Amino acid sequence: MQIIILLHKLKREKRAVSNVIVVVLSLILVVIIVSNIFLWSYEMNQYDWEKMRENLTITNVYILNETYSEWFPTQQEYQINIGSRQSGSYIDTQTVDGTWETFKEEAKPPNYRLDINGTFLVDLSSYSSIVTVEIQIRYRATNVFSEKFYLKAYNWSSGDYSNNGFNDTSGHTPTDDWSYYAVNFTDKWQDYMQEDGKLLIKLEDEGFDSHCTVVDIDFFAVRIVMSGIVFSFKNKGPLTAHVVSLWMVDSKFHKRYEVDIYIGAGENIIYVLGGVKFPEGEFIAKAVTERGNIAVYSPS
Repeated sequence: MQIIILLHKLKREKRAVSNVIVVVLSLILVVIIVSNIFLWSYEMNQYDWEKMRENLTITNVYILNETYSEWFPTQQEYQINIGSRQSGSYIDTQTVDGTWETFKEEAKPPNYRLDINGTFLVDLSSYSSIVTVEIQIRYRATNVFSEKFYLKAYNWSSGDYSNNGFNDTSGHTPTDDWSYYAVNFTDKWQDYMQEDGKLLIKLEDEGFDSHCTVVDIDFFAVRIVMSGIVFSFKNKGPLTAHVVSLWMVDSKFHKRYEVDIYIGAGENIIYVLGGVKFPEGEFIAKAVTERGNIAVYSPS
């Protein structure tokens, strides 16, 4: 009889423990649900608060016809394919400062030739509106009446040095005083520049001649030519604004451009949207932020 009573007692206690476990688990589940609802509500309120506090304006939109980057000279010695180095070093060709590097033609059957090339590296991280790339050399030479020189670049598509597509392929006749010789790649610049900004550029004479020419190079560098549409932004709000897209709207088109522009609180910045034709006539410009706000500019 006592054994039966004991078994009933254990059964009741087991049920009580099960009930307690159920209650505890239910409470935990309720806490999790309530916490998630609270966090979701907080995040939504925080997002709405930030969106309301964001205050970005476009103060001006105008066309950038043409502007230039800094010059990028070579950072290593030139490779001499034909000829010889007489004095100086590549450092003397980095700025126009009255110091220069001297090269001399060497005899190669049937006559004299000069052929040198350098490696130039452009920092592309700062430029998003490339129209073309320009090469410029400041040099002088002896034997000016029978010489002509050409600037060429390595074409990564065709795999050889070329001036195909350059704005000027006629070459340049040097003088015995300093003169400038400049060319650009027109819209073919991507054929001559790698994705990391690397360019291989050559200076060579026209061909064999019977006179030995000495060439002084005072400056040899490349630069980016840019154009596009300029957006002037002012962030009047207390939060950093992240612009994720720009829109240009006129009577002929409605075009969206993905961008990644961060504008700090109280900051004024200028952004160049490169490679874009400026609208004709009336237009509207829009900037959309990551928070979903839209800044609108109309010149009228």
